[in-house]
Amino acid sequence: MNTFRGKTVYSDAQHLHVELEDGRVISTPMEWYEDLQKASPDQLSDYQFICQNTGIEWSETGFPSRRASGNPISTEGLSPGDKSPG
Repeated sequence: MNTFRGKTVYSDAQHLHVELEDGRVISTPMEWYEDLQKASPDQLSDYQFICQNTGIEWSETGFPSRRASGNPISTEGLSPGDKSPG
């Protein structure tokens, strides 16, 4: 069982927060995600979980397609604090 399945995503001016199904919250700096930093609150709230809640994408912002890697944010990848490439 993947223990990094997302439940909710929210943000503030400083951080992107992902609440996992097991109750943990992982927070990473918004500055790591240039496209998300530029997004409006409405755009940020329009996310969807993909890949059985282990990935996150935002269709309104074009994220992740604008990222250098083109990959969505991985909930497991947030845990070690990996900065988003591109």
